[in-house]
This record gives sequence, structure tokens and C-alpha cells, in this order.
Amino acid sequence: MNMLFLFLWAFLPSAPPEDFTRCAAAFLDGKMIVASYDAGAVASLSRGQKGTLTVNAVTLGPGQADAGERTEFMVAIRDAKTGTNWMYTSKWVQQVSVADVLARCAPGDAVVVITSDRQWALPHGEIVVRE
Repeated sequence: MNMLFLFLWAFLPSAPPEDFTRCAAAFLDGKMIVASYDAGAVASLSRGQKGTLTVNAVTLGPGQADAGERTEFMVAIRDAKTGTNWMYTSKWVQQVSVADVLARCAPGDAVVVITSDRQWALPHGEIVVRE
């Protein structure tokens, strides 16, 4: 009887991992893009900015946000005039040149960052492009 129990237990599906349990943020050269990790905060970049865009685990403290491990992501661009999203990256990346991405954007467009794993909560994954 014990062998039957062990056999059945080994093939029972395990509980799925909980979604969105780890905080992540978009960073430009190691600095969090959004000014605060609040629900109403809006992330934005000006078209002329340069540097490396990454998505990292974020540790929040009083008045600070520290970048942790990088995670894979893709980048899409949302056209402001039509609302159309198109993929900028065709594969998962851990960093991308923000100047190259912004060169394909117009003011009002949004850079949309998409994580590769449902464990990451990324509430500011849409970055508005300013002049």
C-alpha cells in the first residue's frame, strides 16, 4: 500500500508558483526610470537619452531603489497615433541600447517592457517617450 501511495504522490501535479511575487523595475544605467514605485507613477524618457536599459529585481528602501539581478525581457513600441504595438526585439534580452530604441519612437509613443516570467511584478513597464 505504501508503494502505491508513493507512486501516486510522485505523479500528482504540484501547485503552480504564485504569479507576480517579485518586484522588478526598468533601469537606465543602474538607475530606476520611474521616480517612485507607486501605483500612480509614470515612467518616461526623453528621446535623446542614451545608456543601457535593463529590467532588474528591485529592493525598495526609504528614498531609494536598488537594482538586483537582471531578468530577461522583450521590448515593444506602442505608436501614440494608432495605439498599435510592434515588437522591437525579436528575442529575450537582458539589456538593450535605449538610444537605439528611442530612435524608433516619436514623442508620445511608449516603450513597452515585457518580462519573460510571471514571477515578476513590473507595474511601470510602459515608458512614455518625451520630446
